[in-house]
Amino acid sequence: TPVRTAGSLSVNGPIQASNVLAGVGTGFNSGAITANGGRVGITAANISSGAINSTLFSFLNATGGNLSVGNVTAGGAVTLLADTGPITAGTLGGSQVSVDGQGAVSIGGVTATGAAQLRSRAGTFTATGAITGGTVNIGGTAIALANVTSTAGAIAMAASAGNLSFGTLTSSANTQFTATGSVTGGDITAGSWIGTTVGGNMTLGNLRTTGPGTSPNGFSIGLGAQGNIVTGTINSFGLLGIGSDDGQGNFGNATSITTGAITAGGTVLARANQGIVTGAISSTNEIRVRGASVTTGALQATNAVFAAALNGNLNTGNVTTGTNALLLASQSISTGSIGTGTSGTTLLASSAGLAPTANLSQIDLNALLASTPARVGGSVSIGATTTGTLLGASTGTFSASSTITAGTRISLDVGGTAVFGGLAVAPTIAISSGDIAFSQGGGLGNANTGTI
Repeated sequence: TPVRTAGSLSVNGPIQASNVLAGVGTGFNSGAITANGGRVGITAANISSGAINSTLFSFLNATGGNLSVGNVTAGGAVTLLADTGPITAGTLGGSQVSVDGQGAVSIGGVTATGAAQLRSRAGTFTATGAITGGTVNIGGTAIALANVTSTAGAIAMAASAGNLSFGTLTSSANTQFTATGSVTGGDITAGSWIGTTVGGNMTLGNLRTTGPGTSPNGFSIGLGAQGNIVTGTINSFGLLGIGSDDGQGNFGNATSITTGAITAGGTVLARANQGIVTGAISSTNEIRVRGASVTTGALQATNAVFAAALNGNLNTGNVTTGTNALLLASQSISTGSIGTGTSGTTLLASSAGLAPTANLSQIDLNALLASTPARVGGSVSIGATTTGTLLGASTGTFSASSTITAGTRISLDVGGTAVFGGLAVAPTIAISSGDIAFSQGGGLGNANTGTI
């Protein structure tokens, strides 16, 4: 190990040797460094050099100031340390890459077959090129990245006092990040799970988990942000939480949620203080959505569908469920066709009384179905409906544009006009309304109806 000189060392040109080792008290300055067959090891208060290429490892430690270097390529590990100052480097490549600076860190990119451990302890971290490692861990007060890929493990990122931005994130295992500010990113694909904790807004591309494996709280994808959440399409291998759960044990409403189509191999939970707008949602278990207003595409679930607009309107496409459909709103409800099968219940009623912050997974749907439906503040409009029991209550008009087939009963409480565009059929039909109207093909009951 070289004994450090008290002064500085400057080489006005390139250095080539089997091994390049230097210990300098103040500043080290050189051109490009090549260690054919060996290693590079430099310790100095300040380090400035050109590109570095070594057969074995490259280790640079700036103990009292800045570290500035060109591209660094090594057959072994690449390590850049700065105890008090910033780090500036080109692209870094080795079996492992470690960058640890006290000040701001700015690098080109990283290629590591093993771990890529990259951070600024008290400054920003910026990478202008792609980062690829077996596992990738990145930290800084704020973080700005291009594409990030982990080939044999996880991606973990933490912006402790600012924003996080990135291109695409691709991991063979899980991907998780935290940011006290906002997040802007592209597509995320993870082999197991995705989890986020964000203090501001979060805008992402398409999200996908491709295999089994969940966060500590059981989520395949958990998106938590205190601001607005905007994403493209979402394809979750298992349980999905948006705004409700972030996959890391943090619960709370997002401000608003806007997504593309959603497909989940488990329950879908989405909640926001303001509006929720999504494409079609498909779940192999339940769908539970709650916001001030809710607009979705088609809703298809193996089990129950619960959609509630606490302060506005609920608008959905076709609703298909293997059990019950609970469609609730403060103002008006508008849906496409509804299908629960002949044993399920369709509830179209007011969302009054629902807690705006309760965990969605803990809402007792059976208790809601057992209570007397309260009227929505506006109107209700539905398409063709096939269900076991249809329960509806509206202050304004209740309009069915097509047929209604209920295996048990139809019960409607309508302050305005009940309008039937097709035949409404059930063994028992009970309608209380200000008026009633039928289109040419509309009507109530058939030979199987016992009571109207």
